[in-house]
Amino acid sequence: MTPRQNIENLHRLYGQLTGLIIPLDMQREMMWFEWQRRGHGEAELREVVAHLRRGIREQKRNLGALKFRNLIGMPDYFEEDLAEARAARRAYQARPQGQLASVLRATGRSTEPKGEAKPISEILKGDAFKKFIEDNRKL
Repeated sequence: MTPRQNIENLHRLYGQLTGLIIPLDMQREMMWFEWQRRGHGEAELREVVAHLRRGIREQKRNLGALKFRNLIGMPDYFEEDLAEARAARRAYQARPQGQLASVLRATGRSTEPKGEAKPISEILKGDAFKKFIEDNRKL
């Protein structure tokens, strides 16, 4: 894919994600070029637009955040929004959700995570898990 085709695809995606259909002219191509030069791509665009849309729904952001010149034309602002989106995602993933959170609260326990999360592969290899399996085989 040529750089021009990549910019056209990103611009089309921007229109789909934001609902703001605007022409791709030379000035906007240069903005896309600089935005990409900083290492951004489709995944980052999707993540930031989703984050901004949530903020707009919650009335914490305004529609102007989705304007091309604010989102793509100012890469520094985009990077700040991307960092904010990633921090919000990490905070959301770290909290117990749904029924678990309500049970924890009802029993007077915190819904905030304690310590480091371990990958499941590490847990399955651990002695405590092996002991649990052996104890339950005896039942």
